[in-house]
Amino acid sequence: MPASILVVDDMVDNVRLLNGLLDARGYEMRSATDGAQALASASAEPPDLILLDIRMPGLDGYEVCRRLKADPATADIPVVFLSAAKEPLDKIEAFAAGGVDYVTKPFEAEEVLARVSTHVALSRLRRELKQANEGLEEKVTARTAELAAANERLRREIADRIRVEQERTSLQEMLHQAQKMEAVGQLAGGVAHDFSNLLTVILGNIDIVLDRLPDQPVVRDAAAVIQDAAEQAVNVTRSLLAFARRLPCDRKKVCLQEVIKSSCKMLHRLLPSGIQVLVDTPPQPLWIDADSTQIQQIILNLAINARDAMADGGTLQLSALSDEPSPAPGSPGTRVQPPRACLVVADTGTGIPEEILPRLFEPFFSTKPRGQGTGLGLSIVHGIVENHGGAIEVQSEVGRGAVFKVWFPRIEAPTPKELAGPVPAAARGSGEVILVAEDDPFVRDTFSSVLHQLGYEVISVADGSALLDQWQADQARIRMVITDNEMPGRSGIDCSRVLRGQGATIPIVITTGTLDDDAEFRADERTVLVRKPFRMDELALLVERLLKLTDSREPSPAET
Repeated sequence: MPASILVVDDMVDNVRLLNGLLDARGYEMRSATDGAQALASASAEPPDLILLDIRMPGLDGYEVCRRLKADPATADIPVVFLSAAKEPLDKIEAFAAGGVDYVTKPFEAEEVLARVSTHVALSRLRRELKQANEGLEEKVTARTAELAAANERLRREIADRIRVEQERTSLQEMLHQAQKMEAVGQLAGGVAHDFSNLLTVILGNIDIVLDRLPDQPVVRDAAAVIQDAAEQAVNVTRSLLAFARRLPCDRKKVCLQEVIKSSCKMLHRLLPSGIQVLVDTPPQPLWIDADSTQIQQIILNLAINARDAMADGGTLQLSALSDEPSPAPGSPGTRVQPPRACLVVADTGTGIPEEILPRLFEPFFSTKPRGQGTGLGLSIVHGIVENHGGAIEVQSEVGRGAVFKVWFPRIEAPTPKELAGPVPAAARGSGEVILVAEDDPFVRDTFSSVLHQLGYEVISVADGSALLDQWQADQARIRMVITDNEMPGRSGIDCSRVLRGQGATIPIVITTGTLDDDAEFRADERTVLVRKPFRMDELALLVERLLKLTDSREPSPAET
């Protein structure tokens, strides 16, 4: 059954916008244009969620929310404030009135959809938990009348009740922890999105500076240092996105030893001075098919786990080893086990009790005191290892530390061409017109400067609506569209669908800082999704390749 949402706003256009946006996602929509209507509608048929404006004639949003919370029939309905008021006191009053969230107008459609989805899911989960609790209480009450039959039966019933109460408490704690992790994940994803735009600007302009600098070694070296620092910051951004679960697995050929060395740089900032980090890796590179960011996350999670087990200091050793092919048991000479590479993380900490080992990778299971651990670190490690087709082993004794061995299938070493990567593109443009849509002015200016330098003519706009308007005006000239996905109004994916629906066959490049995109979107040969941040020479190569694809194309209906 679809979730029902009540939109309360005295501006009819805002009501229509929200109704259309949420109706398209399958929600059951109702609306009210003032506080009295909202209270009456919510009381008559309580919705799953209320989107509430603040400034309205008669009852304002704060008073409406207070009255909703004062009525037992509507007190549990989550209220999300949508308002143009940006002052901290406005937000404080909104939360004091009982609101669960606050979105500032003008808002981004994807942000509202994400928050609505989260709060609807949490609301339903709370309701189910409440119903479960009520059912449990009824069951306990019914059974209490039977306890007088015998003392033995009394003891059994008490034991059952204690177990049920413990399970309920555990479920409540898991729900609270999930809520906190969701909030932290949303914050991390938002920070990473803004940071990606900044890094795109830095990397793009450094490319321009290095290309135009005269032969001044000192200045060029300084610019190169800035470029290296920005590229390291890219890895930090990808780690944030991985934490926020807004970054898909990007597997490629990586050297396990190089990932270990790269992780050590971050470990020195995470571990106290009393913990010594040792690295022991073989000289022969061990190549695996993996997402290097997720492998670093495995190392960091295991290192943090080890740190907590070495409160008085100790040694953390990171190693890499391999096992060579060997005949499979039971069939010597006929089948060979594939070679594997192993990441070893060992510590000299307190060790793990034997009875805890079977539960070590369960979500939310933690041996730390309440409030000092999430119980998610090792479960995340286990999930990453399984997604990479690997296996994880644990060896530990109390007082003798712990050894985690993470096995990955080994692959052949990359060719010299693969190691070299793409060759930077030269300025191959011949005046082709490229339409750039980007709401961040610094990123927009950087794209325009680089593409002009490469010999292209650039038309730049600031949002999706302007992109579609410009296409209607200049579609006969435009050879390519480069658009950000997270823009006010229409997203880049939405614009690409409109253009394809109108018969446009030109290449479309959609850039994104989070990849928290439409699950139904599918890239193809001429519609490409690119992660921010990226180097400008990568953009140049992509533009050149896509334009070559269309050199011999048939004119689209929109171009004839």
